[in-house]
Order: sequence, then structure tokens, then C-alpha cells
Amino acid sequence: MIAYRGSDTAAPIMEAGVLLVDRNNSAELGEAVLRVATDRDFREELSRRSAHAQQMFFSWSAIADRYIEAMRTKG
Repeated sequence: MIAYRGSDTAAPIMEAGVLLVDRNNSAELGEAVLRVATDRDFREELSRRSAHAQQMFFSWSAIADRYIEAMRTKG
């Protein structure tokens, strides 16, 4: 995935297999699209990172763990 770099691109986005580019740099965006389209190893690495981040941050068990921890600290 390719996305614009910004204030909301911290973890887990940085770990999720996202290639960040400058919003005001069309050349950088073009290079990113070309790299993802032509570099199979890079594309597979982004995919692996994305799958790992999904498990770590967005799976039901990860969400449940954070919810339980939040309830413990509030109680």
C-alpha cells in the first residue's frame, strides 16, 4: 500500500507494510507506484509486514487484550 506521510502515520501504520510518500512530491509518488508495481520482493515484504501488523494490532485477540488491559487500569 502507498499512502501520504503525515502526523497520523505513526505506529502501527509505520509497521504495517505501508510505503509512505510526501503529499507534495508527485515524483516520489510515481517512483513508489513504479517500485511496488515492478519489485516483486519489495511487494512481498510489504505484504508480510501488513499481515504481521494485522495480527499484532487489529486481530480480535489483540483488540481483546487491549480492552482487558484498559479495564484493569480503570478498575
